[in-house]
Amino acid sequence: MDAYLNGDVGTLKEWCSEASYNVLSAIITAQQQQGLISDCKILDLRHVDFHSAKILDNDVPVIIITFQTQENNVFRNAISNEIVSGREDLIEACTYVAIFTKIVENMDNPITAGWKMIDLAKNSSRPTW
Repeated sequence: MDAYLNGDVGTLKEWCSEASYNVLSAIITAQQQQGLISDCKILDLRHVDFHSAKILDNDVPVIIITFQTQENNVFRNAISNEIVSGREDLIEACTYVAIFTKIVENMDNPITAGWKMIDLAKNSSRPTW
């Protein structure tokens, strides 16, 4: 989550499947092309729950995890540092669903141990203050 919210494409590449990485990095690239820099922060992460495990139609085993964050989403002008989107005093409670799979060929990766996120979706978002 931190990698996505802060535009860390290197970490995203490490943790995401190619398709998931392409989607998330395209969003980050679009923000950068608009002259925006992320000043987003995850303030809290809780209720990380195992939702289910299943085999997809293409025989890929996956686990589905849900979690909640409290986050502050602010984007600034890269030159002036002025806030372009969001507010520093607006904290949102968000619920996410993430789908992971284990890539056997990458199990020796010391960072991910072979886990790759293949999808991420924000299920809900509401102000908390």
